[in-house]
Amino acid sequence: MHFLTKKIPAQALHFALLVASIGALSLSALLLLSHTYRFFNVKSNALINLHKTSTSYFFQKHSKKLSFKDTLETQIEEASIQTKDYQSFYGCWRKSYTQQQQHNFQSRLIGLVGSQLNNQTPNFYLKNSNSPLILVGDTRLKGNFYVPSSGVRPGIIQGNYYTGRTLINGNQRKSKGEIPQLESQWLQYLKQLGRHQVENSIVSNELETTLKNSFLNKTMVIHTFGNTHLSNHQLYGNIIITSNSKIYIGANSDLKDVILIAPEIEIASNVTGNFQCFATRKIKVGKKCKLLYPSSLVVDHRNFREKLEKQNAISIDESTSIKGSIVYLEKNKEQGGFRSYSTNIKIAKNTTIEGEVYCEGSIEFLGDLYGSLYTYQTEVNAYGSKYINHLYNCKILPLPVTSYGGLPFKNADNYTLARWLY
Repeated sequence: MHFLTKKIPAQALHFALLVASIGALSLSALLLLSHTYRFFNVKSNALINLHKTSTSYFFQKHSKKLSFKDTLETQIEEASIQTKDYQSFYGCWRKSYTQQQQHNFQSRLIGLVGSQLNNQTPNFYLKNSNSPLILVGDTRLKGNFYVPSSGVRPGIIQGNYYTGRTLINGNQRKSKGEIPQLESQWLQYLKQLGRHQVENSIVSNELETTLKNSFLNKTMVIHTFGNTHLSNHQLYGNIIITSNSKIYIGANSDLKDVILIAPEIEIASNVTGNFQCFATRKIKVGKKCKLLYPSSLVVDHRNFREKLEKQNAISIDESTSIKGSIVYLEKNKEQGGFRSYSTNIKIAKNTTIEGEVYCEGSIEFLGDLYGSLYTYQTEVNAYGSKYINHLYNCKILPLPVTSYGGLPFKNADNYTLARWLY
């Protein structure tokens, strides 16, 4: 029995205890890791499911109109989800906010939404008058066209005949005495913008070279005085720049999602960005600009008491591309105003517009439009003469996408996402 009385060396005992301790620690770590994985997996799934619910709700709610400026609170009982909704205008689009909370988990979504296209959406709407629509040169029309009761005819300008085989490739319908009306709440919002009044905002008089502001924060409004030059500025997000005179955007500027407000706005040649411009006098866009979606150019002449030169209130030079909305507004006859029928919007040749052009006046359009044109009158200025309700060497075609979010029309029922905000 000698082997029973043999002593175990201390080093071996220590080694055995060390191995046992490491094994115990490894097992504890494995159990902790497994528990942590299950915990975060459950939490992650809960957040993912809540985000899916929020996203689904965000899109579904735009099939019905919500009150502006009021926060609406609802609750999904079976899922114990509390929901808050808020809508306001941000330029030409609605800014829509949805917050959903389930227990300790929260999902927040914010985006710009616009009116949704359908199979009845006009690609061209010309106010009904005694003058027919005349097509000249290499003009091409496709889609839904609402024209005066006198119809559409081929024409000639200084020996240039209409070269198409058919007048309209699509549907031709009779237009009414007014073009489709825009939403009254949005028109009132534009009047407030013209007075530099912005709700739920932080006001400053200092314009820094670089500014960023999330749309989850209050709008940052910066008032400037005199001529304001945005030359090497980097401005991103929920920011509004105002001037009591003129804003000039240089080619080296970098503007994303901001709003500019002034009596006059000038965009230099070769500018690239996405931003919205609101002027009370005129907007001028240079050559080879690229304004990305969602951008807008809006001139509002409704509030003027003085007599204005309305010629070329919006002018867009050659080889420029704009994705978004172009709007010219003028007083209605019922409001005691008048129609000047000078060239209120002038869009040069070799330009491309993807979106909507809305003109309460007269437009000279010589480019390519993918989307919709609403106007009181078209014109062509050539060879020293003005040709009323003529289209010359232009193209008006449907948008290549159906998910476009457009202008807030009065009778629009459904809205769709224009872009997510941050």
